[in-house]
Amino acid sequence: MSPTLHDTAFDHMGLLHSYGRREPNQVDADVRSTLADADFGGASVTIPLKRDITPQLDVLTPEANAIGPVNTVILFTNASGHRGLFGDNTDWIGIRNVIKVLLLPSLNNVESCLVISAGGTARATISALHALGASRIYLFNRTWQSAENLVHTILDANAELLDTLDVTSVQGPPPSVIVPTVPAPATTTEEQVPDALFLPSSLFIADAGVVVDMA
Repeated sequence: MSPTLHDTAFDHMGLLHSYGRREPNQVDADVRSTLADADFGGASVTIPLKRDITPQLDVLTPEANAIGPVNTVILFTNASGHRGLFGDNTDWIGIRNVIKVLLLPSLNNVESCLVISAGGTARATISALHALGASRIYLFNRTWQSAENLVHTILDANAELLDTLDVTSVQGPPPSVIVPTVPAPATTTEEQVPDALFLPSSLFIADAGVVVDMA
């Protein structure tokens, strides 16, 4: 959908840009040629190139450095007139804004949150929750080591790893913001579904809140 969305916006705003699509499986000569093209004006980056693209870039934003994957490449010209490319990760901005729009006025302060999974989108989600001033972040991932690695690389002292999604057992308040960052087929609300993560109804015991399902 990206070419349709962007080209429609360019046309609406009277901008003489066009948004094309490349679908390589790796950062190959065609990708490097596209980045070096005199007409190149920027790019969106999707799986599987979000990390592989970074060696081709001159600088990363602090957010991209913290999150890891890059989803946006932007052209810049430095003070000497030399052309360069910087990478950004804008996922966290979208996640933050959605939560802000959906939060009830009574939940202006995000007291506790739950992030499910520990991949690149989870990193962006955690950055969004930090920007919202979340007091406590619970993190659950089926592989404990991955969750622990994420805590060490991006989180601070307000993070708490959970070994179960039964949030009735947590010491603090139940999460009022819940963000699953796993593929849709990976979760289920029915018990004993093979190879699926069971989401119990007890997840939603907070009086009010927001769920953002990234799938």
